Amino acid sequence: MGRGDLAGAARLELVSGVVQLRPEDAMVEAMLKGWRAQQTARGLQEDTIVPRERLVRRFVAFTNEYPWGWARRMWMSGHSR
Repeated sequence: MGRGDLAGAARLELVSGVVQLRPEDAMVEAMLKGWRAQQTARGLQEDTIVPRERLVRRFVAFTNEYPWGWARRMWMSGHSR
């Protein structure tokens, strides 16, 4: 099994050839779905996974930024740009 076949790999979460209406939102959902798959593969329980995902979703909403746009200062100060 190559790295591209690991639980949560992006190529397993996004459908090839499909044009997304909101690609950034689709990527965040794929990232969270993949992260959930990785945590499940590690044997973590739902009562661990769900609060983690909820925290990331809340941070996305609070900063109004996608995860790849987060900067260290956001984490340190709790404010978006």
